[in-house]
Amino acid sequence: MDPQTLRDHLSEQIQSTMLLDEPLSRHTSLRIGGPAWAWIWVKDLENLLKILQFSKEENRPVTLMGGGCNILPKDKGYEGIVLNLRTPFFRRMELGGETTLRVGAGVSLEELVAFTRRKGLGGLEMMTGVPGTVGGAIAVNAGSHDRSIGDQVEEIVFLNAKKEVVRLRKGEIHFEYRASNLANGIILESKLKVAPVNRAQLDEQCRQFLIYKKNTQDLVRPSAGCIFKNPKNGHKTSGELIDLSGLKGLRIGDAQVSEKHANFIVNLGHATSDHVFALIDRVRQRVKKDHRCELELEVRLLA
Repeated sequence: MDPQTLRDHLSEQIQSTMLLDEPLSRHTSLRIGGPAWAWIWVKDLENLLKILQFSKEENRPVTLMGGGCNILPKDKGYEGIVLNLRTPFFRRMELGGETTLRVGAGVSLEELVAFTRRKGLGGLEMMTGVPGTVGGAIAVNAGSHDRSIGDQVEEIVFLNAKKEVVRLRKGEIHFEYRASNLANGIILESKLKVAPVNRAQLDEQCRQFLIYKKNTQDLVRPSAGCIFKNPKNGHKTSGELIDLSGLKGLRIGDAQVSEKHANFIVNLGHATSDHVFALIDRVRQRVKKDHRCELELEVRLLA
């Protein structure tokens, strides 16, 4: 079956919006990436299962992309199916009393923080200004200010590798710095721990977090956020090591190590994936030479 007929066949099986040859540059915060074989806004769980079954039968790769903020696709594109869960079914959010919040995987972190602020609920304020979606954030245990979203997870609804929908409690999930054991499945929903707090104090803390981000991070130009994880048991962050090696401002093509935050690579306008990958390699080699430290990627490569 030729590629177009195959995609038509998939489209006939589902009730989800599907775009063919959709440029990933439209959906990544770095504004980089060639066309995806198919981009699908997944309507609901039933459609998700149908898409995954199609992917298995046709041996077509499939990946998730939420806010597109920690991913590096290639300019040649992705010969697979990209799933996005930012649809009403996966964006439900409701309180379960005063101490728990049920959140769909497609809810943005911005929406999550805004909701908890309105309700005067603390516990998730460290996600202020952090891009992305709740599902993606939990999968990589995102966070800031020495706190991570995994600290607040009590339970998740998870589609495992066997395509079974299961509930995983806190003790069944392994969180570590910017990682978890949830890579081989799809987070559908989470139950997060919250607590009533003083609304004025919560608003002020969120305001201070935003001020800190604006003062320390390059938020004006397109970027993928922090490129590297901080070294384990290290006394210095990746950004500090890169800065000490004098690499701020280093540029290949239109990809540049941010002059404001050394762990950011920014797109000056027309950066390509090759520019970014080459700059990553240059930075890693220099830091290894100067500090005997192997920098580990925090962003996900999409090939």
